[in-house]
Amino acid sequence: MIMILLYLLQIGIATASQFGQTTTKQIWLALVSYFTFTQLFLVVSVSAISSVFMDKILGRKGNKWVKTKRFND
Repeated sequence: MIMILLYLLQIGIATASQFGQTTTKQIWLALVSYFTFTQLFLVVSVSAISSVFMDKILGRKGNKWVKTKRFND
């Protein structure tokens, strides 16, 4: 609940800094976008966790993060 209130406070402050931009429609749109984002985040998280479990079950080595070399040393 605190995260939702903080998000709404952020949106309120951002829209209040621009005169006349805060409307109830925009607050509702902010709430809808927040819940849409959290639902998509849950899908991505569950997909990642299931991939890790499948790697363990099937004996795959899994993913390895290879960093890109950005500078010549």
